[in-house]
Amino acid sequence: MQKTRIAIPNKGRMGEEISQLFSDSGVELKKSFSQRALIAAIDDQTDVIFANAKDIPEFVATGVVDAGITGHDQIRESGSSFDEILDLQLGHCRLCVLVRADSSTQTVTDLPAGSRVATSFPNLTNQFFVAANVEVKVVPISGAAEVAPIVGVSDLVVDLVSTGLTMQLNNLREIAEVVQSSARLIVKQGALSERVENLATVLDSGLQARSQRYVMVNVTGETLDAARAILHGLSGPTVMNIADDKFALHAVVPANAINDVITRLKRAGATGIVVTRIERLVP
Repeated sequence: MQKTRIAIPNKGRMGEEISQLFSDSGVELKKSFSQRALIAAIDDQTDVIFANAKDIPEFVATGVVDAGITGHDQIRESGSSFDEILDLQLGHCRLCVLVRADSSTQTVTDLPAGSRVATSFPNLTNQFFVAANVEVKVVPISGAAEVAPIVGVSDLVVDLVSTGLTMQLNNLREIAEVVQSSARLIVKQGALSERVENLATVLDSGLQARSQRYVMVNVTGETLDAARAILHGLSGPTVMNIADDKFALHAVVPANAINDVITRLKRAGATGIVVTRIERLVP
């Protein structure tokens, strides 16, 4: 049987975060000869191809690989149609219209006709300004777009913004958002295979686990109802009678609420409170 091939970014923050998610989800990427290997095996039926994030949509569209993981911005820029199987909630960024900080421009409609826009996303940029009914000249570049206004290549840029630090360091200011982006698992339309679907389920279980904690606590019959109300979790706590008037409650609780839950349980008279991380979670 032919191997399933999945492409993921070969470098950058997104590539690192995706590789970490694979590891957290129990998926080991077995590189063949060095840490710089371009191909790794998940098992004897599935290979992972490490590729440039910009090339991955083309690899999927042409059938070079069966599935790929890359940014939503790159998917939209490619112009091809895909089925997005899973949002990995990684690599969050925004494609934005940026002008010099000292510019009087407040919105894209303030731009003079024919303004030059430097970007490595020419398709998305064209689409955005056509929809805004603003005439611009798009200047495609492959390097760092933020320096273009400084050296006189363009009047403004359309570039990715994550923390905003690079924008500030280059004396730029945002005036509009083109698209929000995060890493997505994609296949050709109607081409989802069982192996890719299984991988999506495994990765999603790792994602779900990151945002939840497992709580175990002991209560008496007198405090049972109060503790049960606090530990409503995904589907309410599991209650076990461990002695005549002693109960153990187990529940899954959102990680961002755990400190409040511990405080409330303690005030309600609960004891032996244990909080652990979850390796995988399938709701």
